[in-house]
Amino acid sequence: MIGTILLNEELDKPVATVFADDNKKYLSTDLSKEIDNNHEFISNNIKLKGYEVMK
Repeated sequence: MIGTILLNEELDKPVATVFADDNKKYLSTDLSKEIDNNHEFISNNIKLKGYEVMK
């Protein structure tokens, strides 16, 4: 998602992100660890304003 946001700032075209359907297979990995709230991280400065489900 962050890559899509950064790319969208550079292009004059819509950019899309495709997410997996669930996170069950990642619950036992580092991806489910507590989030670091360091404000220097780009991910902690992004607010999701909306989304669109496409089928």
